[in-house]
Amino acid sequence: SITTWGELFLSEDVDPSLDVPVPSPRPPHATRPDWWAGF
Repeated sequence: SITTWGELFLSEDVDPSLDVPVPSPRPPHATRPDWWAGF
């Protein structure tokens, strides 16, 4: 079965950036593509 976090992730209620503290906004060239988020 799918986990609660998985359900939230699939429903786009979870922001992948919340998983890791980000000291400052990433520059565009350092931002992962959407399909890479969460892996």
